[in-house]
Amino acid sequence: MKESKLSLRMWLVYIIVGLIGQIAWVIENMYLNTFIFSFGVGESYSTYISLTNALSAIVAVLTTIFLGTLTDKIGKRKFFISFGYIIWGISTLAFGFIKVDTIQSAFSLSALSAAKTAAILVIVLDCIMTFFGSTSNDAAFNAYVTKTTDITNVSKVQGVLATFPIIAMLIVFAGLNSLTENGKWDIFFYIIGGITTLAGVSSLFLIPKEEKEEIEDISFMRRLISGFLPKNIKKNPSLYIGLIAFLIYCISCNIFMPYLMIYIQYTMEITGTEFVIALGVALILGSIITILLGILQNKIGIEKMLIPTVLIFAAGCILLSFVKKGQVFLFTSLATLMMSGYMAESSTLNALIREYTPQGEEGSYQGLRMIFQVAIPMCTGPFIGSAIINALSKGEYIDSLTGAASPLPPSFIFLMAGLVALLSIIPSFIVLKRSTNKK
Repeated sequence: MKESKLSLRMWLVYIIVGLIGQIAWVIENMYLNTFIFSFGVGESYSTYISLTNALSAIVAVLTTIFLGTLTDKIGKRKFFISFGYIIWGISTLAFGFIKVDTIQSAFSLSALSAAKTAAILVIVLDCIMTFFGSTSNDAAFNAYVTKTTDITNVSKVQGVLATFPIIAMLIVFAGLNSLTENGKWDIFFYIIGGITTLAGVSSLFLIPKEEKEEIEDISFMRRLISGFLPKNIKKNPSLYIGLIAFLIYCISCNIFMPYLMIYIQYTMEITGTEFVIALGVALILGSIITILLGILQNKIGIEKMLIPTVLIFAAGCILLSFVKKGQVFLFTSLATLMMSGYMAESSTLNALIREYTPQGEEGSYQGLRMIFQVAIPMCTGPFIGSAIINALSKGEYIDSLTGAASPLPPSFIFLMAGLVALLSIIPSFIVLKRSTNKK
């Protein structure tokens, strides 16, 4: 089958809107957790982080279900992408105004009470930010990508998109992490928020005018529940089995990902230039490997890449759990393996879901995807990680302002993540077998 060519303008839409969106998501997925840890709330920090992840996941899913369905009903997504990004940026910028010392002096609170109040404010603002981020990125942009790609080019596009979360982390780590290490969180949030808002403004001019679609006359409620109807599950079994594989993979990721920054900087004591180099090497090499695997996937088929990517990711996680403090080179090498599998499996599963998503209902099915990819994993994975931290931590951090002791994440979070990841081999094998039997 001849590959459908995408214009330079469309590639710019995917790259600019996709990459800036992932840079903004780095704030929620990585830095808000470290931001809360920096308040010095003591042993309860992992609970606050778990609640942040769980509540924002619920907001993200509900938003994507309703707004994704609305974009299908309207048939246009540019408005939701552009204006959603603008407000998303403004709400991200607002985190810069949350400061423990300001809250302490304004309300005459103890340092610890002020820290806990700041943590609660972060949780609330994160839910607001997530609403606009999910509207513009999860619901509108993801549906837009699904709508504007086909089977001949989806793996190539998804292979590039799958590298963006890691490239975004690399950009933030290399360019802005020093601000957080020096306590300049306000400037950090102002910069990220400003970039996100600019992406929204630029997308107004970059995204082509959408042609009026012939929209099937289906009620909003029918579209809303479409992905949950038994008849549609029977009609698209590979989609739902693929979503189960995605669910297991995402639970695995969320066991360690909310605590990854804290683990690297405080447990492993990799900071400053050493931190940037270690993560930079892992992220760059991981991105290159993912792109190469994406090209291979385009040639041999999505289903055949499911099990290999699971094994790469699981092996990387399990081996990382044996790295000791001070073994920076070994940590970097195994982090590269883990990140390669992390991105490659995400790319493969996303491509699979896009391929099996029913045409004309791209927005409606984004909510279903978010339940498996975000809601359930983020309501389970971080709490598993929190339980491991509280039960098996061997070190602690004493905050200079509050004096509270916080247990540090142990390497067991990676071991558990790897073992859970291996379970996704089962649904992956079923999808592969179904695909082989069809041919």
